[in-house]
Amino acid sequence: MAAPDHDDATFCTVDNTRGSFRNLRPQQPLGDPLSWTDQTYIDRRDDLEDLIDALLADPVFAARIDPNAIGAAGHSLGGYSVLGLGGAWSSWKDPRVKAVLALSPYIQPFTAHQTLPAMQVPVMYQGAQFDVGETPWLQGPNGAYAQSNPPKYFAELRAASHFIWSNVACSRTSSVQECLALPNPSLIDAYGIGFLDTYLKGRSSPLLSGSGAGLLAWQHAP
Repeated sequence: MAAPDHDDATFCTVDNTRGSFRNLRPQQPLGDPLSWTDQTYIDRRDDLEDLIDALLADPVFAARIDPNAIGAAGHSLGGYSVLGLGGAWSSWKDPRVKAVLALSPYIQPFTAHQTLPAMQVPVMYQGAQFDVGETPWLQGPNGAYAQSNPPKYFAELRAASHFIWSNVACSRTSSVQECLALPNPSLIDAYGIGFLDTYLKGRSSPLLSGSGAGLLAWQHAP
């Protein structure tokens, strides 16, 4: 897995430095998703494309990467970015991206513009019971899950909020192994890997056909 440092990153960057929420100003108002276009945060699209290009051109990394089986995962505004790359913004679509894992994504621009039906790659949405800002937009007859094409998945974590996918989830642990022993980080990891293994490696996961034990809600459209 590889990740870029976006210029607008405010929570925690790849080098583990922290930005400031005080100076966070979205390029377009979060409360006005209709004002967002495929030019909004296009620099993030460019960062992701540059990262993929650089890895495939590197003799060390390229030998370990299947260029026909690349997945994109992102949280919050990162979820917006990877969904765009998967085709939710048609001008962003990268045919190398074969699956998208969207973790509590800022989805409203795509539902407002009704662009999700154009996305033709498998998608897993993850939300959380107390993630009141984003998860409700994934649900319901007009939500992102309903607008997306199958294969599609939606999982909602119990007793968690928007930052369960961030380093906050591991703030009281001293190692990755200790963090992944916690219920929600373990579920995020297991379901995310199960999804990506299924659609990038052809390894079917029993988690994707089960009832979602341990999750508040579980939906699957084959």
